[in-house]
Amino acid sequence: MIYILFNRRQMHQVPDWINSVIFIPYYIFLGAVLFIGLYLLIGKLIKFPFSVSGWILNQFENTRKMLKDFFSKPPVRKIDNSRRAFLTTATAFVSGYAFIGSTVGVLDSNDHEITYKEIKINDLPEEIKGTTVT
Repeated sequence: MIYILFNRRQMHQVPDWINSVIFIPYYIFLGAVLFIGLYLLIGKLIKFPFSVSGWILNQFENTRKMLKDFFSKPPVRKIDNSRRAFLTTATAFVSGYAFIGSTVGVLDSNDHEITYKEIKINDLPEEIKGTTVT
Protein backbone atom coordinates (compact mmCIF):
# COMPACT_ATOMS: atom_id res chain seq x y z
CA MET A 1 0.00 0.00 0.00
CA ILE A 2 2.90 2.36 0.71
CA TYR A 3 4.23 1.66 -2.77
CA ILE A 4 0.90 2.72 -4.26
CA LEU A 5 0.83 5.93 -2.21
CA PHE A 6 4.27 7.05 -3.36
CA ASN A 7 4.11 5.83 -6.97
CA ARG A 8 0.46 6.20 -7.96
CA ARG A 9 1.28 8.24 -11.07
CA GLN A 10 3.53 5.49 -12.43
CA MET A 11 1.32 2.50 -11.58
CA HIS A 12 1.35 1.34 -15.19
CA GLN A 13 5.10 0.76 -14.77
CA VAL A 14 4.92 -1.56 -11.76
CA PRO A 15 7.70 -4.19 -11.85
CA ASP A 16 6.49 -7.75 -12.34
CA TRP A 17 7.99 -8.96 -9.08
CA ILE A 18 6.05 -6.35 -7.07
CA ASN A 19 2.87 -7.30 -8.90
CA SER A 20 3.33 -11.02 -8.26
CA VAL A 21 4.65 -10.79 -4.69
CA ILE A 22 2.47 -8.01 -3.29
CA PHE A 23 -0.58 -7.16 -5.37
CA ILE A 24 -1.84 -10.60 -6.45
CA PRO A 25 -1.73 -12.15 -2.93
CA TYR A 26 -3.33 -8.98 -1.54
CA TYR A 27 -6.20 -9.20 -4.02
CA ILE A 28 -6.63 -12.90 -3.26
CA PHE A 29 -6.79 -12.00 0.44
CA LEU A 30 -9.39 -9.31 -0.26
CA GLY A 31 -11.48 -11.78 -2.26
CA ALA A 32 -11.33 -14.31 0.58
CA VAL A 33 -12.36 -11.63 3.10
CA LEU A 34 -15.24 -10.61 0.84
CA PHE A 35 -16.56 -14.16 0.54
CA ILE A 36 -16.20 -14.81 4.27
CA GLY A 37 -18.07 -11.55 4.98
CA LEU A 38 -20.86 -12.53 2.59
CA TYR A 39 -21.07 -15.96 4.22
CA LEU A 40 -21.40 -14.42 7.68
CA LEU A 41 -23.92 -11.83 6.46
CA ILE A 42 -26.11 -14.52 4.91
CA GLY A 43 -26.00 -16.44 8.21
CA LYS A 44 -27.10 -13.35 10.12
CA LEU A 45 -29.91 -12.70 7.63
CA ILE A 46 -31.15 -16.27 7.97
CA LYS A 47 -31.12 -16.04 11.79
CA PHE A 48 -32.74 -12.58 11.92
CA PRO A 49 -36.44 -13.63 11.65
CA PHE A 50 -35.97 -16.21 14.41
CA SER A 51 -34.20 -13.72 16.67
CA VAL A 52 -36.94 -11.13 16.22
CA SER A 53 -39.68 -13.66 16.87
CA GLY A 54 -37.84 -14.86 19.99
CA TRP A 55 -37.49 -11.30 21.25
CA ILE A 56 -41.20 -10.64 20.65
CA LEU A 57 -42.21 -13.86 22.42
CA ASN A 58 -40.02 -12.94 25.41
CA GLN A 59 -42.03 -9.75 25.89
CA PHE A 60 -45.03 -11.76 27.14
CA GLU A 61 -44.94 -13.52 30.51
CA ASN A 62 -46.59 -16.80 29.42
CA THR A 63 -44.37 -17.37 26.40
CA ARG A 64 -41.28 -16.26 28.36
CA LYS A 65 -41.89 -19.06 30.89
CA MET A 66 -42.55 -21.56 28.12
CA LEU A 67 -39.35 -20.60 26.25
CA LYS A 68 -37.32 -20.66 29.46
CA ASP A 69 -38.56 -24.18 30.24
CA PHE A 70 -37.89 -25.31 26.69
CA PHE A 71 -34.34 -23.97 26.49
CA SER A 72 -33.35 -24.87 30.08
CA LYS A 73 -33.56 -28.62 29.47
CA PRO A 74 -30.17 -30.34 29.69
CA PRO A 75 -28.58 -31.37 26.39
CA VAL A 76 -29.16 -34.91 25.24
CA ARG A 77 -25.48 -35.64 24.70
CA LYS A 78 -22.39 -33.86 25.92
CA ILE A 79 -19.86 -32.84 23.30
CA ASP A 80 -16.27 -33.93 23.74
CA ASN A 81 -14.11 -30.79 24.03
CA SER A 82 -11.04 -32.51 22.59
CA ARG A 83 -13.00 -33.34 19.45
CA ARG A 84 -14.17 -29.73 19.19
CA ALA A 85 -10.58 -28.49 19.61
CA PHE A 86 -9.38 -30.92 16.94
CA LEU A 87 -12.08 -29.82 14.48
CA THR A 88 -11.35 -26.13 15.14
CA THR A 89 -7.61 -26.60 14.62
CA ALA A 90 -8.09 -28.78 11.55
CA THR A 91 -10.47 -26.24 10.02
CA ALA A 92 -7.97 -23.43 10.59
CA PHE A 93 -5.13 -25.43 9.01
CA VAL A 94 -7.22 -26.54 6.02
CA SER A 95 -8.36 -22.97 5.40
CA GLY A 96 -4.79 -21.69 5.59
CA TYR A 97 -3.57 -24.48 3.32
CA ALA A 98 -6.27 -23.67 0.74
CA PHE A 99 -5.45 -19.96 0.85
CA ILE A 100 -1.69 -20.55 0.49
CA GLY A 101 -2.28 -23.13 -2.24
CA SER A 102 -4.45 -20.78 -4.26
CA THR A 103 -1.88 -18.00 -3.86
CA VAL A 104 0.94 -20.26 -5.08
CA GLY A 105 -1.26 -21.44 -7.95
CA VAL A 106 -1.90 -17.88 -9.08
CA LEU A 107 1.77 -16.93 -8.77
CA ASP A 108 2.92 -19.97 -10.75
CA SER A 109 0.15 -19.86 -13.35
CA ASN A 110 2.52 -18.72 -16.09
CA ASP A 111 5.22 -21.23 -15.21
CA HIS A 112 4.59 -24.03 -17.71
CA GLU A 113 6.62 -25.85 -20.32
CA ILE A 114 5.56 -27.30 -23.67
CA THR A 115 7.48 -30.34 -24.88
CA TYR A 116 7.22 -31.54 -28.47
CA LYS A 117 7.87 -35.23 -29.14
CA GLU A 118 7.69 -37.30 -32.26
CA ILE A 119 6.01 -40.65 -31.79
CA LYS A 120 6.17 -43.25 -34.51
CA ILE A 121 3.16 -45.56 -34.75
CA ASN A 122 3.60 -48.70 -36.81
CA ASP A 123 0.95 -50.32 -39.03
CA LEU A 124 -1.05 -47.18 -39.87
CA PRO A 125 -3.22 -47.13 -42.99
CA GLU A 126 -1.67 -45.40 -46.03
CA GLU A 127 -4.14 -42.47 -46.03
CA ILE A 128 -3.04 -41.20 -42.59
CA LYS A 129 0.70 -41.92 -42.78
CA GLY A 130 2.70 -38.72 -42.37
CA THR A 131 -0.24 -36.87 -40.79
CA THR A 132 0.59 -34.54 -37.92
CA VAL A 133 -1.67 -34.67 -34.87
CA THR A 134 -1.57 -31.68 -32.56
